[in-house]
Formats: sequence, structure tokens, C-alpha cells
Amino acid sequence: DGSGVSSSIISAISWISLNRERITGGAPAVAVMSLGMPQSSSINSAVMNLMNSGVFVAVAAGNQDSDACEYSPASASMPLTVGATNYDDSKATYSNWGACIDVFAPGTAIRAAGVKDDQSFQTLGG
Repeated sequence: DGSGVSSSIISAISWISLNRERITGGAPAVAVMSLGMPQSSSINSAVMNLMNSGVFVAVAAGNQDSDACEYSPASASMPLTVGATNYDDSKATYSNWGACIDVFAPGTAIRAAGVKDDQSFQTLGG
């Protein structure tokens, strides 16, 4: 349902950090997170520890149309923080903004693989 508690998120991120070598066999790893919660030093620390374990992390800037530095993990200093643009490359009205954003990328009306069968797709945003 899109909700969760910080302690569960931190536990999951920490588990990946501790088990990355076993999971990947030493191969490069990437984590992509679309989380949006008020700024939390605990969440940001867990994300930075994940990056220090050798995992590249990209995070969504958030969908509140406000300063991304007020949210986690967008406010963490190490991950690549991505804001959303529209089809015409303008900032999406819902996308967060500010100094914590590293790059903007398409985020509205994105055609993605569906789960029904090999031919299905869904249009997502945010």
C-alpha cells in the first residue's frame, strides 16, 4: 500500500549492506529507492552505509512539490537524487526541487512493463 515504518526500511537497507558480497558475488550492485518521508538522519545514515558497502544508490527526490532537502533519503549527501520532468522536459509540477537534487529525468507518463503477461504495459508517473 506504499506505507512502511522507518525501522523496517532501515533493517532492509542494512540487510543489503551486510549481505551484498554474498548476494552479488562481488559484482557491482545498484539500489533504486522511491521513498518519501520527512528528513531522517537514521534513514540517511543507512543509505550512506549502503553506498559505503559498494552499492550505487539512486533515490527519488519526492512528489511533494517542495524542497527535497526536507525529505529522506533525498536529503542524504551521497546517493544520486533524481527529480521528475514532464514529456516536454519541464519540471513535473509534483516533483520536489532544490539543492539536494542531482539530476532531473522523465517521470510523467512513463510506459513500463506490466505484470499480466509478456505484452502488457502500464503508464506510471511520480
